[in-house]
Amino acid sequence: MPGMQKISNNMKLSILIPVYNEISTIEEIIKRVEAVNVGLDKEIIIIDDASTDGTAEIIRNLENERIKKIFSEKNKGKGAAIRSGLKQVTGDIVIIQDADLEYYPDEYAQLIKPILDKKADVVFGSRFIGVHRCFLFTHYIGNKIANFIANILYNTTLSDFMTRYKVFNAGVVKDIIIKSERFGFESEITGMMFRMGLRVYEVPISYSGRDYSEGKKIKWTDFFVVFWWLLYTRFRPIGDIQYSTLDKLSGNLNYNGYLYEKFKAYLGNKILELGPGIGNITQLLIRNKDLLVAVEKSPTQIFYLSQRIPESSIFKIFQKDIESDSLDSLKKFGLKTAICINVLEHVRDDGKVLGKIGEIIDENGKLVLIVPAYQWLFSNFDRQLGHYRRYNKRRLRKLLSSSGFVIERIEYFNCLGILSWWFNFIFLRRTNFSSFQLFVFDRIVWLVKIMDKFSKNAGLSLLVIARKGNQS
Repeated sequence: MPGMQKISNNMKLSILIPVYNEISTIEEIIKRVEAVNVGLDKEIIIIDDASTDGTAEIIRNLENERIKKIFSEKNKGKGAAIRSGLKQVTGDIVIIQDADLEYYPDEYAQLIKPILDKKADVVFGSRFIGVHRCFLFTHYIGNKIANFIANILYNTTLSDFMTRYKVFNAGVVKDIIIKSERFGFESEITGMMFRMGLRVYEVPISYSGRDYSEGKKIKWTDFFVVFWWLLYTRFRPIGDIQYSTLDKLSGNLNYNGYLYEKFKAYLGNKILELGPGIGNITQLLIRNKDLLVAVEKSPTQIFYLSQRIPESSIFKIFQKDIESDSLDSLKKFGLKTAICINVLEHVRDDGKVLGKIGEIIDENGKLVLIVPAYQWLFSNFDRQLGHYRRYNKRRLRKLLSSSGFVIERIEYFNCLGILSWWFNFIFLRRTNFSSFQLFVFDRIVWLVKIMDKFSKNAGLSLLVIARKGNQS
């Protein structure tokens, strides 16, 4: 399962080798990569980016079952090549290996060690803290300036983000949306790692930099490409629309706390959370509980959830589709409360899901349900988020009753949000949240609370507290 790899003897190392016109070095680098033994199975994925010097013919003639070969019809650039290669990755750890001889594959062991030790999600091999050939001063200065800019933009302390040795836990890199085609890849992937809050380590590596007579391809104009992608990635949405939205909402600490306050009095000590996403509410639920079981469909979101809250004796994570997969294995936990926050609208058959929840929780167990309100607010943004519908009280009462639940409390909340949602997604037809608007909204949650006290019959969302049992 991507994003939840366990360190074991059958782990696999995937080595991506993007190639363009490296006829003089391609055979030697493949020989060196094949010779490396790091105690893991290996797969080698070579992506030829429409070479014109005979490199492609050499790759085609390779006879090795462990080597996968990808050939581009036209030259697209390193970023595009790596994007193609990632689609073929089946390993647990991914290393990017340039096809020249500037980097040394016999250093793989030290590069993957922080990931094997579960300390890191990403490892950069730094040329500036290890043994290296003295290379071009202009390149050295360019790297220093680029690193300085990157560290300011992402508030970090990297010494060499332009290194070609980047190593990833496969679960964090396979689903990343890479947009850059050429040298912008180094900036984009670095920025994405820090935007996602991943654990990035640096280790020293050896480096034998080439000059232009030996085939060096990067030009001084590429500095501006590097800078553009650093800046663009700092402010672009990350991941798909669902992850991007969850990531933005993770900063709404005041509003998330308000949600938790609304239902915390109904929580038992053994909780089932359905669709926790990246854990925005999970980190509040786990306080002073005997057991919290999280069920999430997306392997990518499971990875980020597990980074924020590692599995333990009181926190368990399961990858399941709550609509199509059986949840019977969860009965053994004796769960008292099921929490379903902004999840029910994502499933086609909401009645079926509620019925399955009722089968899992104990007799007289509680259900905490939060859903988006009012079908007339349904927008294209809802569709992008994967929503099938929005709700009203009448629909929820009928749905819960037919699923064997007795409603104890039902109310609208976040009245202030109605106008904002309508203006942004109905009137302006926007397709994403504004980070600035969310920032402002989170600072006026006090006003939301005041308005909700006087308006129980209108709100952007609906809260339901229900009890498992027959209608009396």
